[in-house]
Amino acid sequence: MRKLGAALVGLSSLLFLFVPLTQAEIRYEVGRVSYESYSDYTRVFIGLTPGTGYVVIDLDNPPRLKVNLYPANLSSV
Repeated sequence: MRKLGAALVGLSSLLFLFVPLTQAEIRYEVGRVSYESYSDYTRVFIGLTPGTGYVVIDLDNPPRLKVNLYPANLSSV
């Protein structure tokens, strides 16, 4: 019974080591960024890979919009 318990502990340790490695292989990227400017507003387009998360924050004084992208890397400048 002790051998089975030790084997399960060892297997679960390997599983916990493997999970972060598989998640690290996924590449979350910011692709093309473009905009269209009009007389009363500006529209910004941000190309993201599927699964990229975002949080939008509306800021005042001066009025602006902040977008946090996670976990993402800029693919090109």
